[in-house]
Amino acid sequence: TLQLSHMLSQQQTANGGGSIQPVVNAVLGTGSGTSTARAPVQSPNSGSAVDPVIFIGGAGDSGSGIVKNYAAQFARDNRDLIVQYFTHDQGDNVIAYINGLDPSAPVSVVGHSWGGDTAMEVANALPGRISVLVTIDPVGSGGTSFLRSVGQNVGLWINVNAVGGSSFDGGNFVAGGLAALYGGGAYNNNPRPYADMFLTLNNTHGDFSGMMNGVGHWIGPVRNVLTGQVGND
Repeated sequence: TLQLSHMLSQQQTANGGGSIQPVVNAVLGTGSGTSTARAPVQSPNSGSAVDPVIFIGGAGDSGSGIVKNYAAQFARDNRDLIVQYFTHDQGDNVIAYINGLDPSAPVSVVGHSWGGDTAMEVANALPGRISVLVTIDPVGSGGTSFLRSVGQNVGLWINVNAVGGSSFDGGNFVAGGLAALYGGGAYNNNPRPYADMFLTLNNTHGDFSGMMNGVGHWIGPVRNVLTGQVGND
């Protein structure tokens, strides 16, 4: 088993440039994807399990239960971890919960859709407190300075960008056109310069579970980062 402290490998282009080698070779059940990483990353968790793990659902999760149900199953599969679930409009509750934890406890936060934006807002509100941030096809309205701060304020940031399906897919429509009506939109490639690992996966916006199973270089499935056991399928 590879430890989270492994470094991301990089390759130079033929002309001596600094391009990063694609690090995603497969997406479970959906095909292939690509990834770039900002720089070599050292794990803030030294290979130990991350405890607790906080999931934040998107704006539609109250109806679909995509993230809530995933979090419940994740808790059953990882009984040694403390798993909490919040909705996208409970950012203040997430902050209060984290502030009530042992300050030395590493914290992971996973946000989907508009919950990804909430997760980033929490990261900026608590600089240095979140060890691992995973944003799954986030939706929101944050600009360049907002995203740069997120990258600076967390130990490790993995962002997943979903590119599967058509714009008429229900989830894709919500993430794109409908979100714009509420002052936001899909972040798409915008986090790429600031996230430590940026994965582009051939999943639809609503396929949260599929994206958590997305394979990223040495980490294996994205979900494994939450347990500190990376490199396993």
